[in-house]
Amino acid sequence: MIREIYIRSENDPNFEPGIIDYSNEVENVISQIQMILGTKPGDVLGDYFFGVDIGYAVFNTKMTAQQVRDKIADQISQYVTHGDKISIGVDVNFGDSGKGYDYAVIDISINGEKAIGFLIDKD
Repeated sequence: MIREIYIRSENDPNFEPGIIDYSNEVENVISQIQMILGTKPGDVLGDYFFGVDIGYAVFNTKMTAQQVRDKIADQISQYVTHGDKISIGVDVNFGDSGKGYDYAVIDISINGEKAIGFLIDKD
């Protein structure tokens, strides 16, 4: 059995204190996706293409929500390891807060159920 290091932040609503490692496949997939979204391409030595830099993709490019979704889905298909019993879906929506800034909502589903969501805004 392979065990992974527990990396959830204390700010994560699903954080469980006292856990050092885990062997849950869904938790492993979530951790891998968080790494992809938080990594800038070029930051990983030996693999220039790993990562999305989601803040840049949303705010500093003219990418549509569909193009951002496709970029995330492509990274997941290339870099997230999971068994045949796991299916991963990505949904990206842009919005206007009405308060002078835009935002993006990224929902990741695993086996048809929302597993994690991200709100990307400029603050």
